Amino acid sequence: MKLVASMPNTIEGKVVANQIMRSATLVGANYRAACRARSSAEFVAKISVVLE
Repeated sequence: MKLVASMPNTIEGKVVANQIMRSATLVGANYRAACRARSSAEFVAKISVVLE
Protein backbone atom coordinates (compact mmCIF):
# COMPACT_ATOMS: atom_id res chain seq x y z
CA MET A 1 0.00 0.00 0.00
CA LYS A 2 2.94 2.30 0.64
CA LEU A 3 4.16 1.63 -2.89
CA VAL A 4 0.77 2.54 -4.33
CA ALA A 5 0.64 5.71 -2.24
CA SER A 6 4.04 6.76 -3.58
CA MET A 7 3.00 6.45 -7.24
CA PRO A 8 2.69 9.69 -9.22
CA ASN A 9 -0.77 11.21 -9.47
CA THR A 10 -0.93 10.87 -13.27
CA ILE A 11 -3.21 8.76 -15.42
CA GLU A 12 -0.41 6.25 -15.97
CA GLY A 13 0.49 6.19 -12.28
CA LYS A 14 -3.12 5.58 -11.31
CA VAL A 15 -3.44 2.69 -13.78
CA VAL A 16 -0.29 0.98 -12.51
CA ALA A 17 -1.23 1.64 -8.88
CA ASN A 18 -4.67 0.11 -9.44
CA GLN A 19 -3.14 -3.01 -11.00
CA ILE A 20 -0.66 -3.39 -8.13
CA MET A 21 -3.38 -3.00 -5.49
CA ARG A 22 -5.72 -5.45 -7.21
CA SER A 23 -3.04 -8.11 -7.64
CA ALA A 24 -1.82 -7.73 -4.06
CA THR A 25 -5.27 -8.15 -2.55
CA LEU A 26 -6.29 -10.93 -4.94
CA VAL A 27 -3.70 -13.29 -3.46
CA GLY A 28 -5.33 -13.03 -0.04
CA ALA A 29 -8.82 -13.58 -1.44
CA ASN A 30 -7.74 -16.65 -3.38
CA TYR A 31 -5.92 -18.07 -0.34
CA ARG A 32 -9.02 -17.58 1.80
CA ALA A 33 -11.08 -19.39 -0.83
CA ALA A 34 -8.58 -22.25 -0.87
CA CYS A 35 -8.78 -22.59 2.90
CA ARG A 36 -12.55 -23.00 2.61
CA ALA A 37 -12.24 -25.87 0.13
CA ARG A 38 -14.54 -28.82 0.69
CA SER A 39 -12.00 -31.47 -0.29
CA SER A 40 -8.27 -31.99 -0.67
CA ALA A 41 -8.56 -31.95 -4.44
CA GLU A 42 -10.45 -28.66 -4.36
CA PHE A 43 -7.85 -27.18 -1.99
CA VAL A 44 -5.00 -28.21 -4.31
CA ALA A 45 -6.81 -26.74 -7.32
CA LYS A 46 -7.49 -23.44 -5.57
CA ILE A 47 -4.06 -23.12 -3.96
CA SER A 48 -2.48 -23.59 -7.40
CA VAL A 49 -4.30 -20.42 -8.49
CA VAL A 50 -2.72 -18.61 -5.53
CA LEU A 51 0.73 -19.81 -6.57
CA GLU A 52 0.29 -18.48 -10.10
